[in-house]
Amino acid sequence: MNQTFRETWVATVLSAVVAMLAPAIVIVTVVDALAFEAADAPAYVHYQRADEALAAGDIVRAVRHWREGYTLAMATRRWEGLVEAGDLYRRIGARGGFHTDALVRARDCYLTALLRARGERSLDGVLRATDAFVDLGDDAIVERGLEIARHVAASDPDPRARERVQRLAARWAARTGRADATPPAETPR
Repeated sequence: MNQTFRETWVATVLSAVVAMLAPAIVIVTVVDALAFEAADAPAYVHYQRADEALAAGDIVRAVRHWREGYTLAMATRRWEGLVEAGDLYRRIGARGGFHTDALVRARDCYLTALLRARGERSLDGVLRATDAFVDLGDDAIVERGLEIARHVAASDPDPRARERVQRLAARWAARTGRADATPPAETPR
């Protein structure tokens, strides 16, 4: 009788464990499937969703979608998604009442984008990230960005590359009121 009781008890315990784990396994499987589906979407899709949430006044949902897009942008190792992430986070922060914190996060996005664009030798990326720093009023980074842009433009086959750098330098000079912010005109190649 003791052996039958033990077998029944073990069977009951095992049945209870399986009954408890089955819903957890189903939940984990569904969540993983949804996460995989979300990870398939490019960063800009998450940014669009964040903009839609922001337009609807749902700051929490906007931040969640921003974070998903930002994670994907960081994983790509390219600059484009990070500039977009910085711009979007500034809008979310302004609307959500955390403007100062948003500027800090956006600055990090722009700086990473600037460094990645420099590594890619992308004049568009260097100029776009530097332009964001002009908007932030970060003189030191603007100077460094313009220096990088001049270096990249010097080897750019586009004849307008240097002119584009000069336009950004002039915009920065006009914003700061500093005549010395615009470098002397370079001679054409």
